[in-house]
Amino acid sequence: MELLLSFLGGLALSAIVAYLLARSIIRARDAAHKDAIDALQKRFDETVEKVSTQLKEETGAVPDQFIPMGHILPAPGCYGEVLYLFLA
Repeated sequence: MELLLSFLGGLALSAIVAYLLARSIIRARDAAHKDAIDALQKRFDETVEKVSTQLKEETGAVPDQFIPMGHILPAPGCYGEVLYLFLA
């Protein structure tokens, strides 16, 4: 009986350790996702600021909002140029 209780106690301890490990991995993943999202938001804000400045210099117009429409690679394999498309 003691052997059975010891075995079951070991299983319970293993389950608790596995749960705590999984929880710490999930927290680390969520923190990494938050950092990645923050970096993308910062990059987007910087891009919008640059585009807004360029648009004001070129046309004199200042849009109320920018809607990102993706990006294109005009010459993939030849150049590293990326064109970002916005609806302003």
